[in-house]
Parts: sequence; structure tokens; C-alpha cells
Amino acid sequence: MRKKLLFFISILFLLFSLLACSTMNQVEKDFNKYGYEVKIINDDYNDDFNATEALENIYGVYDSKDLLVARLYEFSSSGALDKFIEDAGGEFPGTLRNKELLMFSEVGDYAVLTLIFFGHDPNEFLNR
Repeated sequence: MRKKLLFFISILFLLFSLLACSTMNQVEKDFNKYGYEVKIINDDYNDDFNATEALENIYGVYDSKDLLVARLYEFSSSGALDKFIEDAGGEFPGTLRNKELLMFSEVGDYAVLTLIFFGHDPNEFLNR
């Protein structure tokens, strides 16, 4: 009985870990699907957020004209992002949050970027 319980808990932990790691991958696929390119831009913004250890990567979202339209900050976990926001004194105006990701919109169609960031088809919502 004990081995079965331990095995079950291990499987749940593995599944949770795989799902948690897929947030950035899914967001990147969604942006690519609608004509945006996502690139790691850590070197360009390495001083952002005082280079907190919880910050994994910084990504740039570029439109078809290679214009930076948004920045995505990937934290090590949702809890790490919670702690960072709390330590910084609260939410950041103009940002969106999706699990362990924080998005700052630069320019472009904010509604489209928001829908894609949360995994929705912008055409489905905006062409009604």
C-alpha cells in the first residue's frame, strides 16, 4: 500500500512539473501561430528587476516588421513571481500575468497580444 501511494505521488509530481514547464512553450507556440516571433533577450535587459535570481529568462515578442511589441519575463515558478511582486510593493501597471510569466506590452494591438498571451484565438474574439 505504501509503495503504491509513493508511486502515485511521484507520478503526480512528475505531471505537475511537466505542466508547469510548458507555460512558456505554449505561449511561444501561440505567438508564433499568429505571426509573432519570440526571442530570448536576456542580454539586452539583464539589469531589469535588479537581476533577481527568480528570473529565468526575458523574451522579446516581435511582429512581422521585427518591431518589439512585448516583453515576457519568465520566473522560476508562480510562487517566485508572487514573492517578487510582493517584495516590489505590488502589481505593475500595464502588465499581464499567466502563471510564472509576466508580460509588458510595448506597442501594437494590446487586445490581440492579451488574447494570445492567455491562449485564445484573437480572430475568434475580435471578428464577432
